[in-house]
Amino acid sequence: MNKKQIKRTIFGLIVLGCVGFYFWNTVSMDIHYKLTINVQTPEGIVSGTTVREVKNTALKKKIEVLPGQGNPANIRGEAVVVDLGERGVFFGLMSNDLYSGFPTIGASTYKGLQYFNSLDVGDKRDIPKKHWPQMVTFTDINDAKTVTRVLQTGYCDWPSYRDKKCPVNEGPYEVENNLESTFGKGVSIKSVTVEITDDKVTAGIVDNYLNWLSNVGGGYLDGKFIGGGPELSNILHSGNFKKGE
Repeated sequence: MNKKQIKRTIFGLIVLGCVGFYFWNTVSMDIHYKLTINVQTPEGIVSGTTVREVKNTALKKKIEVLPGQGNPANIRGEAVVVDLGERGVFFGLMSNDLYSGFPTIGASTYKGLQYFNSLDVGDKRDIPKKHWPQMVTFTDINDAKTVTRVLQTGYCDWPSYRDKKCPVNEGPYEVENNLESTFGKGVSIKSVTVEITDDKVTAGIVDNYLNWLSNVGGGYLDGKFIGGGPELSNILHSGNFKKGE
């Protein structure tokens, strides 16, 4: 074996060792979860459900030159569609409800991902009200600019609320609740649940209701590339309704 071959062999062993160390030092998560919004109406309980996928990777020990060290979770799926029939329809927007329903310290760390990997199909939790997804509807389902907020939860000391009086105070969080004024008396959110599942990721349901969503120009629902509001259509974008097709 000549010197060039020796160098190549050594280099190959170093690369192989680095790759092996990386995978030995890495944990990955790929979990499907079912998100369900249960709504109390005068006619009974109406539910909307979607299945999303959450992926993430983390290392046991942080090594600056290596990627995948507690990265933000990659979420694939779409909004929850809740069809109340003649009363109308609303959407529970995209959010990482897995972390909200199964909270753990350091959710995106090595130990956090090990915890999520330990969950079994069928494990189910109620999501605390303060972590419910934002819910919106459209006064004209065919016009993206008519998007309006149905329900919003958030801490009262968030910057966006500091100059406002919280409409309803329940514990440490604020709830802007327009369900009854939008869909009629007696309509309320009963619960929001998250459940580990092996079902396929939901696709196409949102498009059945918002067939214009894929054709929205610009970055936001109002077609503009610069957002920030104050109109909700200049804050929300298609990624709030579906991701990772």
